[in-house]
Amino acid sequence: MTTLLESLQASFSALPATLIDAQGLGEVRREAMRETVADGLPSQRNERWKYTALRALSARSFVATAETPRLHPAALARLNELG
Repeated sequence: MTTLLESLQASFSALPATLIDAQGLGEVRREAMRETVADGLPSQRNERWKYTALRALSARSFVATAETPRLHPAALARLNELG
């Protein structure tokens, strides 16, 4: 298993069950994680991924954060204008 998938799985396992199960999606999320870990990252042998090298990405680690993303008020105002 790659560093990325190991860190993703560890971060997912560390999440509180209430967050994983939010909106009734717990089992779907758990199954998606199981399949992702079992299948691994696609390789260039997969026709759809043959021009995408994921080796560098697979060596990186994923760290979940408990912080809520914040958007600058001006960015939100601009999105409302585009709306």
